[in-house]
Amino acid sequence: MKRILTGGALASCLLSILYVRPIQADTGLCCLHCGGNMPLNIVGAGIPETHEFRLKIKPMHMSMRGLQSGYSDLSNEEVLSLPAGMSMSMDANTMAINNRVIGELTGRKYMAAPQRMYMNMYDISLGYSFSDRFAGMLMTMYQEKYMKMKFNYMMRNMLGRSHYTMRTSGMSDTMLMGKYRVMEDDSLAPTNQLSLIAGLSLPTGSIDEKNRNHPLGNPTAPLTLTDFNNTAPDRRSEPMPYSMQLGSGTFDPVAGIAYQGSASPYWWGATMLYIGRAYRNKHNYALGDFYRLDVYFMYQLYSNVVAHLQWNSQWQGALRGEHEEAYRGEAGRAIDGNLFSEYMSPAWDPGNYGSEIHSVTAGIQWQPVPLQILELSVAVPVIQRFKGIQMPREYTVELAYYVEIPTSGSVRHSKPSDAPDPLGF
Repeated sequence: MKRILTGGALASCLLSILYVRPIQADTGLCCLHCGGNMPLNIVGAGIPETHEFRLKIKPMHMSMRGLQSGYSDLSNEEVLSLPAGMSMSMDANTMAINNRVIGELTGRKYMAAPQRMYMNMYDISLGYSFSDRFAGMLMTMYQEKYMKMKFNYMMRNMLGRSHYTMRTSGMSDTMLMGKYRVMEDDSLAPTNQLSLIAGLSLPTGSIDEKNRNHPLGNPTAPLTLTDFNNTAPDRRSEPMPYSMQLGSGTFDPVAGIAYQGSASPYWWGATMLYIGRAYRNKHNYALGDFYRLDVYFMYQLYSNVVAHLQWNSQWQGALRGEHEEAYRGEAGRAIDGNLFSEYMSPAWDPGNYGSEIHSVTAGIQWQPVPLQILELSVAVPVIQRFKGIQMPREYTVELAYYVEIPTSGSVRHSKPSDAPDPLGF
């Protein structure tokens, strides 16, 4: 049995023309004819009507566990350095060279290895639609990172403990981005459309975070030991390794392309995003170029509920350069201040950066009231490949809250706030 749009509903549907909106509630027909839906965890999603703001708040929790190289799992014992190479009778240079040779032959060359890592991220973004073709967005994030480290045999004996946790938190990089529709099959009610994304990532995240929780040099737990040069080592003054810093330290171009399609009660699409690293930061290193591909399929279960399934792929290029202090042997080395020494942990080794991760994400969107959306999504990796030794992902959970805010220039501004909206948006 066919369902017919009323005149007011038809006008509201046609006004959406282009941009992605999380849900078109009640009948679902406006979703069908305007093709306006994307999961909120994808960059560029959630574009309101012309001359309207949108606010999106998205907390995310990511868990990583264990060690992996290529496609193969590794145990901590397979990467922690052997106690046989740590004779106190050697001078620092001889010990450093001896341990490096043993490490290269056996693969067991680090004095500490990560066991588990948690990341909490709180993403806040603000968008505005200047026209029915162009919208601008500002996105920033606050991060919390926790990485639990396990010491090798010698460090356990020296410190009287087997673990410690690296912690860092603060603002991440900020992204300025625009989205512009370049093609559609129908200018009034497109069911297939193509948009371009362009922007710039600003280096607002710190790359000067220190390893303040390390037990060596911690005044709350003083140690009666010295290093091999008879000076008290203070790991707390060393910078965090690359993966524990909060930003890139560089201005990075952002580019992408997004396709959306629809046929009631279904939506589908794909988004490709690229973040380039054109130069090295002030500490003489650059994060690898980043590519992300998201392919999604959505289905409207009820008038105000939409479910989605995604395939998410991302590629991270290798680290370029090396932190200036590590290059001089002043940080991140197993023997403090010795540039011949092996790196303290896999996270300090520039050869352990670069990855390919493919995940499946399932989620659901719910519209409790008009102009507001709640979305829950859970991602689980299915294929992971790493350059060198890295921590594989376990899962990612995201919760998004989205609200549209009409301005005086919006066609929806004069509508009474308490009036029912048959189409939700």
